[in-house]
Amino acid sequence: MRVLPNERALARDAGGTPSPDSDADLPPIINRTDVIAFSLTSLLVIGVVAVLYVAKAFFLPIVAAFVVGTMLSPAAGLLERHRIPRALSAILIVSAVGAGVTFIIGLISSPLMEWSTRLPELGGRLKDKLHIFDRPLALWHELQNMLGC
Repeated sequence: MRVLPNERALARDAGGTPSPDSDADLPPIINRTDVIAFSLTSLLVIGVVAVLYVAKAFFLPIVAAFVVGTMLSPAAGLLERHRIPRALSAILIVSAVGAGVTFIIGLISSPLMEWSTRLPELGGRLKDKLHIFDRPLALWHELQNMLGC
């Protein structure tokens, strides 16, 4: 038998049960301050999430403006280096972005209007082309019915 310096280990080895003063079978001690700190942190997180959820109509435009401003700040810096005032560069950038969006919508609207008038015809064509999937789908439905899904 080997000699251990720890008295609790000796008691456990000798009799198979821990000595009465050992803390081997005791659960870990949780301090009251730890419970309070965890509770307060949890309440803080819940409160922040609740406030952000309720105030999303207020914060969403602010965050969107921050993101757009961050994306367009290099263009504003470029215009400012060419001695254009910050206010005028902001107006120019907003006008250019608005014109670009309007141009893209104008390009997309013509084919979209044409497709919307031909939608019944396109629906019939699509149905004819997807007809090849009828048999695999029928087999799939049979398999689901057999399995009870």
